[in-house]
Amino acid sequence: MNEKSEEKITNKETKQKKTEKSIIEELNKEIAQLKEKNELLKKEKLLLLANNENTRKRYLEDAQEFQKYANKKLLKKFLPFINNYEQALTFGQQVKDPKINSFLSGFKIMNDELKKILKSEGIKEIPIVAEKDLLDGRLHEALEELATDKFPPETILEILQKGYLLNDQVLTTTKVKISKPLEKKQNNKNK
Repeated sequence: MNEKSEEKITNKETKQKKTEKSIIEELNKEIAQLKEKNELLKKEKLLLLANNENTRKRYLEDAQEFQKYANKKLLKKFLPFINNYEQALTFGQQVKDPKINSFLSGFKIMNDELKKILKSEGIKEIPIVAEKDLLDGRLHEALEELATDKFPPETILEILQKGYLLNDQVLTTTKVKISKPLEKKQNNKNK
């Protein structure tokens, strides 16, 4: 073969190699871009799955919270009746008539059953120890005050009406009588 034809073949081979190289480079670039896009899509998918799981958990928590306090309004309206019922029982037990006491024992049984039902719904009395506990504005409402030096100021002396919690949330405050300090009399020496 002659030199010119060999040179043409070599040039052709060189061009073909360069073309193949550029095609391979372009394909490698495209592969790199697709890999990068694939990684971004994987991250987006994981983020969406995590958001979905968080939303599901939040929804379940909200649903449980709603269910926990769904009857709050009704129960709150029912509590004055329960307090009055208990006060009537307490008053009736002070009467020393066996017929009345026998009659009231049936009402006491009903009251105990009612308390069991309320407890099963998450209602419990706000616990207080009279003459020991101090007034807590979140749980108690002072309706009366008694000036005394026997107890520190704002000591709960008497429970006037029971308060209740619904799953550790205040439903009604306890109405109480509290102590207050005695007013000290000033001597008027300048008469």
